[in-house]
Amino acid sequence: MEFPDLGKHCSEKTCKQLDFLPFKCDACKQDFCKDHFTCAAHKCPFAFKKDVQVPVCPLCNNPVPVKKGEIPDVVVGEHIDRDCNYLPGKKEKIFMYRCSKEGCKKKEMLQVACDQCRGSFCIQHRHPLDHSCKHGSRPISVAGYAAARASESEPSGALHRLSTIWRAQRLRMAKQKRKVTEMTEKKNKKLKKASAKEILMVPEVTLGTKEVHPEGGAVLGAGQETAPQLPVLTPEEKRVLERKQKKERRKEEKKRLRESGAAQNPPAKRSGAQLALDYLRGWAEKHDNWRFQKTRQTWLLLHMYDSNQVPDELFSTLLAYLEGLQGRARELTVQKAEALMQKLDKAGGMDPLPQGKTQRIRQVASGDR
Repeated sequence: MEFPDLGKHCSEKTCKQLDFLPFKCDACKQDFCKDHFTCAAHKCPFAFKKDVQVPVCPLCNNPVPVKKGEIPDVVVGEHIDRDCNYLPGKKEKIFMYRCSKEGCKKKEMLQVACDQCRGSFCIQHRHPLDHSCKHGSRPISVAGYAAARASESEPSGALHRLSTIWRAQRLRMAKQKRKVTEMTEKKNKKLKKASAKEILMVPEVTLGTKEVHPEGGAVLGAGQETAPQLPVLTPEEKRVLERKQKKERRKEEKKRLRESGAAQNPPAKRSGAQLALDYLRGWAEKHDNWRFQKTRQTWLLLHMYDSNQVPDELFSTLLAYLEGLQGRARELTVQKAEALMQKLDKAGGMDPLPQGKTQRIRQVASGDR
């Protein structure tokens, strides 16, 4: 070799590679190649000396300082045994630093101190001008600097007076605007009520004879009255007016029924069984107004084995209806019939169900009408 002293061998026992640009470990001070120069690659026994992470106590969540050469696990264990202030039943407060501004009750998680008065403030009052800082004259923001320069050219207290006057003006303007809007809303409501009453109270116009004007216009006869001119209503106002008129008509009808005595004996409501049977009859007669109803079909499927609920003269119609079932309803009906058939087969000679119900189960299971 021309340069026998150039380069060094890797200190890793499994490598020993000659490297002309070796790396020196900061912890163990040995030379390594590019594949083993990291502490993890050559398992450096002194890696903890270069570990600058500060461990945190798992109980009190406080950082535990570790000196060079000390093992972090050992130091944290000693802290837990001696200096840890953890109390199981005590909950530590997160927002501890209350704002020093008068009238402000906000608290912050971290302390925000003023550079001039050294007081602790919230985010909203952290600038000196926001909390009226009287210690020092150096503002810490561009806005504060501009406000301070403006206040220097005016007498003391002028800026404060201007701000109070401006606020008072804004409050007065806001109150006046609110009053105007309230007054306009009240006027609009009164006009709507008045127009609705006029429309309801307008008498019917009697039609009379019309005379055609020579110029083409129609002239009202002697027996015809001129209708009063009503204010033009928007579509929304017309709908509201129509709803009010419907309510009044309903009230009048109920009042007439009460007076005539018909309201004392209202017609009895039909039961679910009657509605379901009528639904089945309508399907059999192929009525034009027949529509599928899930509720009626469910009632028929639940009570089809009971002769008291579904009469015998309608059971054949129900079997024909069952042939048209589709989907999940058909599967559940077949499964229920098969389960009842298995129950009958296990009973043997003894029939645990009434004769009529047993016969219906067999007909549904076999599909026989």
